[in-house]
Amino acid sequence: MSQIFDDDVSRRRFIRNGTLLSSGLFGQINIPLIAQALNPNVSPIPRPSEVSFSSRFTNQPALPIAHQFGASRIDWTYSLDPAFLRSARLLGAQVIGGTINACMPDKVGGNTYKEARALRRDGTPVTAPWMAGEATPRYWGCANNPGYEDILLEAALAALNAGADYLQFDDAALSIPAVKWGACWCSYCRQKAVSQGYSLLNEMLAFQTKSTQEFISRFRVRLNRKAGRAVIMSSNNFEGDRRIPYNLFDFGMCEFSPKKLNADDIVSLYRSFESIGWYQSATLQTANPQINRAAIATIHASGGNCIVPWDVFLGVNQRYFGKQADYLPIYNMIRRSRDYLDYKRFSSVEPSDLLTNDTLDRLLAANIHVLIREDPKVFIIHMIPWTVSANLLPVSIAPKWAGNKLTKSTVNTNPAYVAAGGMSISRENWSILTLSKT
Repeated sequence: MSQIFDDDVSRRRFIRNGTLLSSGLFGQINIPLIAQALNPNVSPIPRPSEVSFSSRFTNQPALPIAHQFGASRIDWTYSLDPAFLRSARLLGAQVIGGTINACMPDKVGGNTYKEARALRRDGTPVTAPWMAGEATPRYWGCANNPGYEDILLEAALAALNAGADYLQFDDAALSIPAVKWGACWCSYCRQKAVSQGYSLLNEMLAFQTKSTQEFISRFRVRLNRKAGRAVIMSSNNFEGDRRIPYNLFDFGMCEFSPKKLNADDIVSLYRSFESIGWYQSATLQTANPQINRAAIATIHASGGNCIVPWDVFLGVNQRYFGKQADYLPIYNMIRRSRDYLDYKRFSSVEPSDLLTNDTLDRLLAANIHVLIREDPKVFIIHMIPWTVSANLLPVSIAPKWAGNKLTKSTVNTNPAYVAAGGMSISRENWSILTLSKT
């Protein structure tokens, strides 16, 4: 279970000394934290003001680009090259997240995917639909075959030994989605189902859901013991899914499809995460720079983190490598906005409580979304444009109550203060304003 902390000290203390407690349909699973993370001064769980970059594999040209963005993290990488990961650290990466998944090769570094695989009723192995047509089929692992737990453990240890601080589990649902593909009817599943009173014909989904939960619980305990330390783990909980098995991980690092990339859905989702103490990082499955910039701003303003849109999976044989010119300004702003992003909370006040009706009308007409966060001293008002406007004139902003003044604006906005204590903001760029509570 992830936590929301008010300071870095509490985050590090949680990682070093706490006990992870995940609860689900089948009860609670305690995962003891055996030892601290590799770097005790850095949390594997990203802050909103951090820049996260991903190079899925050993891609040397990726590192100078990550450095350009000021990335302090390399997340979601399958690279097992220690030299590559050391280079990433030399260029500023304080945290590196290795990756495992539901179809790891039989041997670390190998290219066969045949052992301990999920099987259809006729005995043939299954592959994920998005991997269909690959020259070398990557067959899906089985949660009830102990051989796949061993394969995954060796892969995880290889990532840690190469230099990863924590692990991302891609496709962590393992045997649950395989039910739709006709699996699994292997001898291990058949024997276990009989012993637990399940009918594979009629109760396959319930059986594989329970089996996957048990697999992840066992795997994490074994991994901690083998690694000699607590291994923080995230999962690709698509679109922020918190059902089993994703609630068994320490935080989420997921893909958001285009249908979820709007201000209302993002804010609603992150409000729900905050209410349960869950931290969510994201990557965006669209190649639209304007939508991506608005979504990035909204996610970070909501207390989350969004991986730079570079080397992003969009679909079968489709990856997006965003241009630096499209995204450098917004990530520069994120790095310089720690005071407005980290350790804030969603406010219970509404925009209409703080800004005049005329201001709200102008913002609505410009399709600028208003999001309010707070700390004990100030309200932080994020104003995020979701469309490109032909009208480039600034939007005039004024507080609702006399005596309250809008006091700050971050990069990309040149405020023009007026006698009433108002200002103007850009129609094109994310603006962050603070309003004193006193």
